[in-house]
Amino acid sequence: MNASDHSHPDHSARPLDFSPADPATPGVIQRAAEILGRKPSCLDRRNYQCRLLAAAIHEPTGRLAYLESREKLHWWAFRTTVMIKVHLRDGNGKDRSVDIETYNPFFGCTVDMLEWIDETAVLIYQEKHHTYVCTFGPHWPPRFIAIEDYWIIKDGVLGYRGYQQNEVQRLSVPDLTPLEPLSLTEAEETGLVPVDVYDQNEE
Repeated sequence: MNASDHSHPDHSARPLDFSPADPATPGVIQRAAEILGRKPSCLDRRNYQCRLLAAAIHEPTGRLAYLESREKLHWWAFRTTVMIKVHLRDGNGKDRSVDIETYNPFFGCTVDMLEWIDETAVLIYQEKHHTYVCTFGPHWPPRFIAIEDYWIIKDGVLGYRGYQQNEVQRLSVPDLTPLEPLSLTEAEETGLVPVDVYDQNEE
């Protein structure tokens, strides 16, 4: 599909955990689980609790992009191992995975978007301290770039703005090529101003 318009949802009232967004609706997760030949949440052979957090299916080729958490309590050591990995499964069933960029996977992540744009899977998620955009598909391993919590995608451009910044930073989507930043006036004229809850609260 072509790059469609997206904007960051308001997470101000949601805890930072393994919260799924639109790409983790039950129908998508169930289809992904069926492709993988497992349940959306299950124990693997090493007794890790595995949970599908988000998924996107590339219908023309059968490729599957998905995010999965794996958790195991080591009771004898009083600690828990947590991993969050992004996966790419090709049409022949070959599965590759890497850890996401995160301060600490124990704190989980919130998925804002996981979608195929043409031949590239685009993932945007929040971890404890940062928001990242991640792309993969034509290339592996995935590419991760830290952005801001509030962002918008419009006409093939990802715009994001930090708190009280006077410019909107831009990346082309899905190749993530840096573009010249826009002033707030220029961004408003093109509809590329991300929602900023701080500004809303000050009004």
